[in-house]
Amino acid sequence: MSTAKSSLNTAFWLHLLLTLAGWLGPFLFSWYLMVAGYTLIFLQFLVFKKCLVNDLHDLDDNNYYTFYTFLFEFVGIHLSEKNQKRLFIFVRRPLYPILIAFTLFWQLYLGFKPLLF
Repeated sequence: MSTAKSSLNTAFWLHLLLTLAGWLGPFLFSWYLMVAGYTLIFLQFLVFKKCLVNDLHDLDDNNYYTFYTFLFEFVGIHLSEKNQKRLFIFVRRPLYPILIAFTLFWQLYLGFKPLLF
C-alpha cells in the first residue's frame, strides 16, 4: 500500500470536475454528449494505455493506481493491492460501457430528459 503524490493544481481540479461530470452526466447532459465523452475516455485507455489527465497533475498511474485510488486515499480510505488492482481493471474496462448503457437506458428507454442540455 503506497500513497501516491499528486499536484493539487488546476489539472487536478479539472480531473475531479470531469470525474464528477462522468457520474452525474446522465442526469445533466444529453445522451449523445455523454456517449461521445465516455467513448473518448475509453479509447484513451485503449490507445494510450493510461489516463492522459493524470500526467497533468503528476499522478503516476503505474502499478494499478488510478485517480479513484488517489481520491480514496486522499479521504483516508486505503485499498489493499488486490482491491486497487480490481478498481483499476473496473475503471479501465467495464466502467464506461456500463455508464453508456445506463445513460441510454435512463434517457432513451425511461424517457428522462437531462436537466441542462
